[in-house]
Amino acid sequence: MSSAAVSNASPAVVPDADRPKVRCTKTCRKCGMVGHVEKWCYSTEGGCVYMGDLPPSMTEEQVKEMVEEFGKFEHMRIGTNYDGGKWAMLNMVDKEQGQKVIDGLHMFELKGREIVVKWKEEGMWTCADPTCRKMNFDERDACIQCRLKKR
Repeated sequence: MSSAAVSNASPAVVPDADRPKVRCTKTCRKCGMVGHVEKWCYSTEGGCVYMGDLPPSMTEEQVKEMVEEFGKFEHMRIGTNYDGGKWAMLNMVDKEQGQKVIDGLHMFELKGREIVVKWKEEGMWTCADPTCRKMNFDERDACIQCRLKKR
């Protein structure tokens, strides 16, 4: 086998400098943004509600029961903070039900914690770098991921 045949068969190695600096290069079919797929998209007609400072012992079922008293949601995602507290993102069916959830649960005391319930976009800014698009808190003057200054 000749060296020309071997070089044609091996895949081309792309230098790190030429690779895009994004985690995901897929485009969401729901909202059109690059960086996530529709399974993880928070764009709905009803908007997205953030619930923060949930107690560490809260389960997905408990959050679901608590929220359904005030309104219906399409999808829920729960995560954990660095301090052990939990957060939830709720894709609401419509804006009115989202506002009812916010009005009913914001600063509600639950197992010794006052939970924060607000629209996802409140108090946040999105990095202007199209390869980053990280959400940052208003208090930060630079992106936490790519260090681009806030505009």
